[in-house]
Amino acid sequence: MRKSSGFTLIEILIAISIMTVIFSFGLASYASFNRRQITEQAVQLIVSDLRLTQSLATNQEKPSGCSNFRGYSFEVTSSSGSYRIFSLCGTPTDYKSISLKGVTLSGFSKVDFLILSRPPEFTGGRNLMVTESGGSNSKTITVGISGDISAN
Repeated sequence: MRKSSGFTLIEILIAISIMTVIFSFGLASYASFNRRQITEQAVQLIVSDLRLTQSLATNQEKPSGCSNFRGYSFEVTSSSGSYRIFSLCGTPTDYKSISLKGVTLSGFSKVDFLILSRPPEFTGGRNLMVTESGGSNSKTITVGISGDISAN
């Protein structure tokens, strides 16, 4: 009798099949995690920029050449994830424009933060929904009547 060492073809095929199944589950989990992270990072950036807009108005940081300064505005410019921050002057001056990748925005179209700690003015409600482009992950950003900003 001949003694052989090593694996048979069937044993190798079974091992490769098991590794393929395990790898596919890991890849699917990573893709889902990555989509959630894209949404979470977009929400954090938007909340930060809403607070920046509010801070600029509260501190009355008037741009040069601005007449009739009233505050700053945060405006969603497209549902595909673009927004801008601009001053509320006789002629509005852009402060910052952002275009986010991989998310869509729906809800309010504009929020005006006014000087002298007046309550914000809303166009289109007080909630902004940030949704991952695939549509499975979403978070809501709420701007309260008193100007508090939260994300859930």
